[in-house]
Amino acid sequence: MEKLYKEYLFQKHLFVKEKETEMRNAADAFATGYAMANLFGIRITAGGKMLTPDMIALAAQQLGVNVPQPFYTGFPESVRALSPTQLLFDQQIHYLRTYGFGDFSEGKRSILEEDVIRTAFQENAKIREFSVITEQEAEMILAQAVEQLLAGTRPLSDEQYLLVRTWLTEHREVTPDIASKNTAIRLLLDTRVTGQYEDILRYADFLVLSDVMKLLDEMVFTGYENPSLKKLNLRNQDRKLLTAVMDHLIVNGRIDLKNCYEKKKLWNGLLHHLHYQTKAPEGAAFLNAMRGKENESVFSAFEKSMKEKQIREAVDILQKGKGSSMVLRSLNYLISRCENMEDVDYIVSRMDSKNVILLLQLLLRYSRGENAKARTFAFNRHNQLTVHKETEAEQKARKSMITVGQAEYLQK
Repeated sequence: MEKLYKEYLFQKHLFVKEKETEMRNAADAFATGYAMANLFGIRITAGGKMLTPDMIALAAQQLGVNVPQPFYTGFPESVRALSPTQLLFDQQIHYLRTYGFGDFSEGKRSILEEDVIRTAFQENAKIREFSVITEQEAEMILAQAVEQLLAGTRPLSDEQYLLVRTWLTEHREVTPDIASKNTAIRLLLDTRVTGQYEDILRYADFLVLSDVMKLLDEMVFTGYENPSLKKLNLRNQDRKLLTAVMDHLIVNGRIDLKNCYEKKKLWNGLLHHLHYQTKAPEGAAFLNAMRGKENESVFSAFEKSMKEKQIREAVDILQKGKGSSMVLRSLNYLISRCENMEDVDYIVSRMDSKNVILLLQLLLRYSRGENAKARTFAFNRHNQLTVHKETEAEQKARKSMITVGQAEYLQK
């Protein structure tokens, strides 16, 4: 079994008895369990008979505990297991016993110590309870873990992603259900084989055509020194992959034209760089839209209504096209353009959202009077956080300031 899997299961307090690992006698399993208790404070609650000595090395590596190696082969094994500090104490003890200062018997470590019962666990040890499972049981647990990780909409950590990628690469017969586009894009890039796209295009089934820009962004960031989408100089294998993904999405009808309009200039640059052509009627309509002069994106229609001071119409466009959360994120911009309380009330009536985190952030902002202060913006790109604090010049140039009365109204 892959070391990666065993390390992941260790975090779940599980050891895996591998099929190819031969079982020794019961005494060896008992000795391994005793060592686990003594060295790491690990108590085996189930499957103790399947313990094997190689599990000690795994536990030592995962817990960061240095298990001393034999340093002088002439000593008995029991002595070679002692650390230099323990050997020093051992010499002192022998010295004291030789001159009659006390008898350090099995039950005591010091002449000043009360009688105690020695156990496998060290004193004040933090007990960790572990189980030993078979490889078949481990496979079932891993399959469930991967399914749960893929069901999450948030980007995976590097450790989680490595587990998912390794599992799906080994189990090509598994049809994944991926909720996060970030994960689908990373899998597309990391599992590609030049000229063979039948296997990896299954990850494209969780994307739409506008996500090709996210795919391009990740591709340029990870594979090229110049992470700019405006000046492309892609390798041939990358151009082939992008073309294959676009063909796949167009043929399967996954064209979200309004979202593609939002990055129309970048699309024009990419299509020109790829010399992209398509035989599908839907693809021809897409190419004509990207190369034409019109821009029918949600934000374009929204801004047009805002310029015409049609606040209610702009709110409806934003809510229908991008959802209630986008109305909340644009709240200051919308409120600052209102010329009467009726428009403000209309905006508030369209703030229905189940995004509790966003609602709490807004509540804190308006209750603390943070509207008049310099704002802090956090951007997450390629799993890297960038934070920008509004400068004094930017704060003065801000056109979305709302009044104290409006902030109190929104807070309520």
